[in-house]
Amino acid sequence: MATGIAIYGVDRISVLDVFDEALRFFNELGYPITGAGYDRRGLVDGVDDIEFVEVSPKELKVLISEGKVFNFRVFSEIKNVQPWFSSFGYTTEEFGSFFCIDMQSDVGLEELNIKIKSFLISASVKLKYIYAIVYELASVSGAMSYARGQNFKTIYQYEDPVAFIDDASPLYLGGRQYEYARLRMIYPVNFLNDQHLSIKIGSTSLLEWISESPSHGVITKVLNGWCWEVGREYIDSVNEICGKAGTLLAWKPKKAETKKKLPG
Repeated sequence: MATGIAIYGVDRISVLDVFDEALRFFNELGYPITGAGYDRRGLVDGVDDIEFVEVSPKELKVLISEGKVFNFRVFSEIKNVQPWFSSFGYTTEEFGSFFCIDMQSDVGLEELNIKIKSFLISASVKLKYIYAIVYELASVSGAMSYARGQNFKTIYQYEDPVAFIDDASPLYLGGRQYEYARLRMIYPVNFLNDQHLSIKIGSTSLLEWISESPSHGVITKVLNGWCWEVGREYIDSVNEICGKAGTLLAWKPKKAETKKKLPG
């Protein structure tokens, strides 16, 4: 399994600060940086499209410093994993996307949990993010697509594949409710802000509801926010309760199974 991290609400920061945090991400995890690049509009197979231009990390930093690059990716290729072993990418609204930082590693969350949480807590100083999630998927490419709301990628069977991007993308006039009023879904690790904690589960605030039972997970005050962790054995039940309460942006109720009538 691959670990995925998505950070949202990152439109109030400098691209250079994001780049510096990308370098720190690889340093914290102990991965060598083997390449970097940025998005630009150009001809791809004769068609006007967005192409990825590979440059060295030093060249990328210069282009960012000169205000010529906004969307970029830094990556590590250290074993036979496609398209990379680990990456850190930043997207903006420049090409019709939305503000998002996505990170992946082809290592499971159980092994990376402490390092990822430590990085996200310290990263909040520079990145000033509003919401972050940590999850697992089968591949790094799937983890990247999920963070960016692409390719109809979901984690849960009870998850709407388009609800998040509809809310996030300016193309669909989304309200970005996940930053303050609802959560995308519930994940093993969730970094929330104060507004999230006031979301109602019935007549109870999210903070009070989490505190009611260990089966609701554990929430901890951290630098510039809150870290809510939910054990694997409770993920489905927590998603169901919060989903039915209207708390989750992408939750969809399970369809009732219809029994086929036997002939005769």
